[in-house]
Amino acid sequence: TETDGTTGIANVCVDVFADRCWSGHYRGTRTNSDGTFTISGIPPDDAVYVIADGPCATLNYVIQWYGGGTDCNSAQPVTSDATNVDFLLEAAGSISGHVQDTLGVPIIDLHIYAQDYDTGEWLAGSNTDGFGDYKLLGLPTGNYRLRTASYNTGLQFADEYYDNVYNWDGASPVSVTA
Repeated sequence: TETDGTTGIANVCVDVFADRCWSGHYRGTRTNSDGTFTISGIPPDDAVYVIADGPCATLNYVIQWYGGGTDCNSAQPVTSDATNVDFLLEAAGSISGHVQDTLGVPIIDLHIYAQDYDTGEWLAGSNTDGFGDYKLLGLPTGNYRLRTASYNTGLQFADEYYDNVYNWDGASPVSVTA
C-alpha cells in the first residue's frame, strides 16, 4: 500500500528468496489492481525472504524487504505459508541523465548504477536507452555514487563515477530527495 496505509498499488513486483539480499530466488509475481498478491510453489516449512520492488515495473517507490526496510541484511523471514505479508511503500526519488562518448555520440545500452554514498550498498541500476538516456528509480532520500558498468553489456568503455572520475574516493555525491 501507499504510505497512507489504505491505497493498494497495482503491478508492484513481489519476489520470494531463500536467503536475504537477492539470494536463491524462488518465485515472483506482481500485485493485483488492489495491491494484493499470492505466491505459491514455495517449499513447505521453509523460512523465506520477501521483497516489494516497484522500480522493476517502472513504479517509483522505495524497494522494501519484509521487516527490514531498504536494508536486505535486516529483512525478516516469514514461513512459506504466511499470510498478511504487507508492505507500506514510500514514494521514491530518481536520478536521470544522458551518457555520450568524447565525440558527443550517445552511448546506447550502457549500465549505470547508484550506490549509497556512505555504505556502498547497490540501490538502483538501469541501461541507457537508444538515445543514451537513463533513469534510476526507487531511491530513498540520500546521497549516491553513480558509476558506469560497461562490462555488464559488453561495451568497451573505461568505467567511471559521476563527474568523470575513476576512483571511489573521488566520486562526487549525487543528492536525491524523495
